[in-house]
Amino acid sequence: MKLKQVDVYPPFAFDMEFEVSLNKCKNVTSKKEKKTHKTIKLTIETASSSSTKTQAKESEVASSKAKEGSSVRVEKGADAKKKVKESKGPSTDRSYVDIPMSDMRKIIAKRLSESTSTSPHYYVTVECQMDELLALRKQMNENEELKVSVNDFIIKAAAHAIRDVPDVNVSWIGDKLRKYNYVDISVAVATPTGLITPIVTDADARTVGNISSTVKELAARAKNNKLLPHEFQVLLFDINNLGMYGVSQFTAIINPPQSCIIAIGGANTVVKPDGKGGLKTTSTMLCTISSDHRTVDGALAAQYMAAFKKYIESPSKLLL
Repeated sequence: MKLKQVDVYPPFAFDMEFEVSLNKCKNVTSKKEKKTHKTIKLTIETASSSSTKTQAKESEVASSKAKEGSSVRVEKGADAKKKVKESKGPSTDRSYVDIPMSDMRKIIAKRLSESTSTSPHYYVTVECQMDELLALRKQMNENEELKVSVNDFIIKAAAHAIRDVPDVNVSWIGDKLRKYNYVDISVAVATPTGLITPIVTDADARTVGNISSTVKELAARAKNNKLLPHEFQVLLFDINNLGMYGVSQFTAIINPPQSCIIAIGGANTVVKPDGKGGLKTTSTMLCTISSDHRTVDGALAAQYMAAFKKYIESPSKLLL
């Protein structure tokens, strides 16, 4: 009669701690779980006796369960029949709650469904250097009572870029294009009932400080469901910024009747050549425009994003 040993390894168990600000995670093993992390020896007889065959079968079952990820404890001999100890399963509560949709959410859902089914989306991404903009913002916030955000500069840059490339300021209206002679920029704001996009009218004619106060006022009323229909329904050009959530890059859905929306990622510190044979650290931001290819083709979208990048990287031009 020959004997051989089989090693059965219980599955790993670990906790996850998330450090949101740094987007890092680390594994932590609890004290209780450490006690179960042992190699368990199974003695299996290879002879043809019925008792050894039964023991071998039970060992195979235990091994397969361990591979499947259950918490398993295996013992030899008479105790082998009590070998499986399942971990506590998920909640058995299968109830649910139906949440009525607000009129605003219904409008948003209808528009975005129409957009994805009728507008051929096209995407162009640029990387913008942020060092000068961040330095200028810091300087302005030291000298003024009203604090401006990076997003305020982005709105201003988007508006100035539209003045440089006015052909992106259009809508698809049935069998024709409608080109607008004014520059309105809408900004996505998260509210308890979903995203809404209040409009900063004539954004190209406003100062960065005025844009900042306007956005704050519109956002406050949006979160309290106090916006008037004309303040969020007639959209021309949209900005969606998820940088504050640690998002580096994403694409956004065009909100009809507009032809373009810019998705703004967060600023990241990267190492790049300094042009003198060395290296330097710099802050960069990835920005992706979604355009309706019926109205704004790839070449036009690229031309616009080049103008947008110019203003982001030379923000002093936005103060003139």
